[in-house]
Amino acid sequence: MRYVRSTILNRSFSIFSKISSILHKSECSIISRTRHKLFSRRQYKIYKKNENYILLIMCIICTKEYDENTMRISCCRKVTEIPLLPNLIELFCSKTKVTEIPVLPNLKYLSCAFTEVTEIPLLPNLIELFCSKTKVREIPVLPNLTILWCYHTKVTEIPVLPNLTIISCYNTDVTEIPVLPNLTELYCSNTKVTEIPLLPNLTELYCRNTEVKYISHIYKDIEIISNTQIIYYNDYNLRKIQKNYRKQQFLKIIDMLPMHTNISRYLVLPEMLK
Repeated sequence: MRYVRSTILNRSFSIFSKISSILHKSECSIISRTRHKLFSRRQYKIYKKNENYILLIMCIICTKEYDENTMRISCCRKVTEIPLLPNLIELFCSKTKVTEIPVLPNLKYLSCAFTEVTEIPLLPNLIELFCSKTKVREIPVLPNLTILWCYHTKVTEIPVLPNLTIISCYNTDVTEIPVLPNLTELYCSNTKVTEIPLLPNLTELYCRNTEVKYISHIYKDIEIISNTQIIYYNDYNLRKIQKNYRKQQFLKIIDMLPMHTNISRYLVLPEMLK
């Protein structure tokens, strides 16, 4: 059995060695051997590490095989600059040396996490943005954005983006979550958020190490991950406050008064229940 395995390994390496002889020697991203047919032969090389042979591939920016019609780019670690490509739809440049994202009018998917990027430009067609662990301080108004991952950044504010369904902004300086009617998942642990507004479609809330104490009674089947006790802001509590207030039993309601600091954010309108 050992002989058979050794023979198979030797034959496999012999095949890959033929490919390696025609390759560039630049450092590139690692890919699996089973996907090698997706790329041109001249991009391959074999890299020996810890007695294992790993197939490497160069991105099209390194090989300069892109043009104005390129629609998708997945960068290797050596990339320092993104070219201006008007028809680009998907850009994956995480863990690269990129510091700036150009204006790409047709871009829909952007992943620039773990880079030195400082600013996200106005990208009117962007649907998904992953800019975690960057130097980004502000999220621009992106009207079509549905998914936003900006954790471990210097972001302080989430703009009103009505199409957002997922926000991950933990470990940031965000202080307030806007009213977002389509939001289903909110990850705001280790932030300065103190209250959760009415988010009628919210199903998952992660708010550990925050000052969040109250949420609206509309959240019936919500999953809450928190290290503090969350009190539901509902009609019963409202009546209780009114009753104790009329009796001037202020000590019984003092802990619930923060719920009323901005009561308009908790109002449940009939159309929100549809």
